[in-house]
Amino acid sequence: MGDLFLVALGYIILRFKYPNKKERQRILKETYNDSYLTAGIVWPLKIIGAIFFVALLSFLIIIIYRILFFPPAAT
Repeated sequence: MGDLFLVALGYIILRFKYPNKKERQRILKETYNDSYLTAGIVWPLKIIGAIFFVALLSFLIIIIYRILFFPPAAT
């Protein structure tokens, strides 16, 4: 069921990006190994990667901010 969704998503993404059928077939063959499944999984993985990157960057900025402006009290 999930594969069918990703195949459909890959087809829709390539259809919108490359309206010309010959160009779409060339991109599908060269970039995605002639698989709409591969084309459909790349887009969600890029979004998930970007979300994780922003979360990690935010976490590091918060940690550095806390260390610089709120140092631990000396006992």
